[in-house]
Amino acid sequence: MVRLNYKTADKDEVDKLAKDLNICSELSTILVQRGIKTFDEAFHFFRPNFQDLHDPFLFENMSKAVNLILANTTRKILIYGDYDVDGTTSVALVFDFLKKYLKVQHLSYYVPDRNNEGYGVSLKAVREAIQNKVKLIITLDCGIKDFEAIKLAEENGIKVLVIDHHEEDPTKKHPASVVLDQKCQDCHYPFKELSGCGVAFKLVHALVKKLSIDVNVLFDYLDLVALSTACDLVPIVEENRILVYYGLLKMKTNPRLGIKMLIGDLNKFTKVDVDFLVFEIGPKINAPGRIDHASKSVALLLTDNPKDAKILVEQINFLNQMRRNMDRGMVQEALEISENNKSKFCNLVFNPTWHPGLLGIVASKCVEKLYRPTIVFTEKDGVHIGSARSIDNFNLYRALTQCSKFIASFGGHEFAAGVRVNKENFENFKNEFNKVVSESLSEDDFIKTQDVDTKINLDQIDRKFLSILNQMEPFGNRFMKPVFETVVKITNIKVLKKEHVSLVVEQNGVSVRCIGFFIKDLFNEISKNDIVRLFYCIRIDNFDNTFSLYIKHVMPIVD
Repeated sequence: MVRLNYKTADKDEVDKLAKDLNICSELSTILVQRGIKTFDEAFHFFRPNFQDLHDPFLFENMSKAVNLILANTTRKILIYGDYDVDGTTSVALVFDFLKKYLKVQHLSYYVPDRNNEGYGVSLKAVREAIQNKVKLIITLDCGIKDFEAIKLAEENGIKVLVIDHHEEDPTKKHPASVVLDQKCQDCHYPFKELSGCGVAFKLVHALVKKLSIDVNVLFDYLDLVALSTACDLVPIVEENRILVYYGLLKMKTNPRLGIKMLIGDLNKFTKVDVDFLVFEIGPKINAPGRIDHASKSVALLLTDNPKDAKILVEQINFLNQMRRNMDRGMVQEALEISENNKSKFCNLVFNPTWHPGLLGIVASKCVEKLYRPTIVFTEKDGVHIGSARSIDNFNLYRALTQCSKFIASFGGHEFAAGVRVNKENFENFKNEFNKVVSESLSEDDFIKTQDVDTKINLDQIDRKFLSILNQMEPFGNRFMKPVFETVVKITNIKVLKKEHVSLVVEQNGVSVRCIGFFIKDLFNEISKNDIVRLFYCIRIDNFDNTFSLYIKHVMPIVD
């Protein structure tokens, strides 16, 4: 079942904006719904300006962070980052800048082994740093909750600069020398939704300002920031919109060698946009960290040697294909276990043989299928390791906080988190989590909602319409692609690979091709020549305004 949610917009605001911009009311409706109501607001929206980025020194502790780095440029510095896209892009960004522009000679990076060390700053890494006489550790996309390891470093004469974007524990004083995190209570930076790589970029921006380096060097790193922002699913609004806009521009015109080779020889109809980063490039960057070691991804993002890049891309593509084969079986097993799950509120599944690096993918697939808050667990060294994903209207991080007495450790945010539960507490945790979910959500919350922006006719999708829609990009989290509704006749229908659906639809003599992924079940009662209400996004395949419809939902019209 799907609940339709028709967005609203003030008619006077829509009409005025349509007149001021000389666009149709359907397009101005989309803008007003997203808070763009005046000509000036539209001007800034359609013309993202790098100069509109906030001053990096508005970050609490930014001056301290800059001074700490500058005081240690002749000493051993270790860049420590998480193993996902956000972490590896952050490591590549900071490492490259310190090497290239600050000429740091004794510089190394460290990415933990997901399976043996887990998320965050590991004691193993700190002990190695102590042995190697490291004087400064810079953590990226992690560190805000890693008190034990960071305290060990500080007690042994290593200064630690934490650069993170996750929630802090406000009840504890952090042991690091400097913490840079916009979500800390004492940080009043105007924009709170930067990715980890976004925060790393602001640090580099501050160093550029402090040292009077040509500001244009910052553009070299925006492809990394765009990749992290898209794949970490932070909101693509305000400052993130500017960063992603210019990051995509760099990726299309002059991407770094590793990204260029990952993109490969694109078909001329392929569009490098946020979806492309999330579904094509991101999984490849993530694959080594899931089932091998993420250092391969960092190496690819840093190399300027074509031979090395070619070898790394071949290895990464192989690992990504292996990952896909593995998680396909895990998803099927998880769904089978879910059928016997007694809870109707949430989905907690466990298999001690599952690969820890693939739990998040499996959890996401289960949420897509079952639409329940889900945690997928495996076991390692007597500890249940889980990856959690949520649904709308349920704050996962807050729920885990309420269950913290049964949790060894956890971290994450509203929609995704990682959790570790000691075996003896697992049943208590399951009961407590189920209780929290049942008290937080009602039956209505388990019905998927399909937002609908506006109704249009197919003949309205002309060159001008597509051009303006194209200029609204980048779309992404909290600035989603608009969803249109049109009544159409199905003139052709085909099931692809037993999961996807290809349609040709027609309205008033206009015929358009459509594709719907993983929605075969929607078409069990729909046939050729049926009249249906089609809900879809418009995908503009290239700059020649070739387009297709991406199906979100379809409903038969009953006589």
